[in-house]
Amino acid sequence: MAGISGKTGSVVFDGTTQLKVTNFEFNETGDILDDTGMSDGGKRTHVLGLEGATFTFSANANTAAGGLPRESGDAGAFTLTSDTAARVVYTGTATIGSVKFGVPVDGVVTISCDATCNGAWVYTPT
Repeated sequence: MAGISGKTGSVVFDGTTQLKVTNFEFNETGDILDDTGMSDGGKRTHVLGLEGATFTFSANANTAAGGLPRESGDAGAFTLTSDTAARVVYTGTATIGSVKFGVPVDGVVTISCDATCNGAWVYTPT
């Protein structure tokens, strides 16, 4: 499945952009199911089952907007843009799996998170 990485994007909680993404890695996943039948000549065959996507990201939190995920399980909208010449934008909603806070430097709180997409996500080549 496809995977992209980049340095720009945002994560939105309660309708307010609260995290400015500074780097990310987005990976699409899929379950591979064995559908071998007796007529397959003794060779295994497979089909794609459920699809999903996960991503990890680091961000600067917009603390003026009260914008820190409170805990694992927070859900929000995301937009992630690749830094390659053939830009790709992923958008959708996701649930935060883990949150690690960095020590504030010059008033900027940094966090690292992993997230799992909820439902469909949109892939847009630009």
